[in-house]
Amino acid sequence: MNTARRSTLTIAIAAALVLTPLLSGCGGIEGIIGQATGGAIQPSVGELPNAWPAEVPVVDGEIIGGNKATDPENESSTLWTAIIGRNDDVEATKAAVAESLSAAGFETVDTAGAPIDALPYKNATYTVLVFVAPGDNDTVTATYNVTETVE
Repeated sequence: MNTARRSTLTIAIAAALVLTPLLSGCGGIEGIIGQATGGAIQPSVGELPNAWPAEVPVVDGEIIGGNKATDPENESSTLWTAIIGRNDDVEATKAAVAESLSAAGFETVDTAGAPIDALPYKNATYTVLVFVAPGDNDTVTATYNVTETVE
């Protein structure tokens, strides 16, 4: 992965993690981030990010928000992030993620030895990495990170 793409992906993932609490209550944050990044990062609140890939399903639940991050030096290099809240437990949510992505034709990716607890999937077009984490009051969040598959 080239340095510019790695930097953009790192910034977008960090933005998703930091902004998750903010996205649920502050609609004005969308414009602030869009302006501050020159449009490279486009947050969304209450809906999937702009141009979310239609072939990537998300689990049922409340769409909290997300973002679309584009590498300014390579506009075809994009990362979409979506955060879905569910009234469920972690294992049931992981199973729902696996079922929906498998049904859409995605295959699991071997991550033996990887230092992360994530659900990795890919097809010929997209690579999807989903993190499922417990929340408050019997809720969980499923955070989807989607990039174009690079072979």
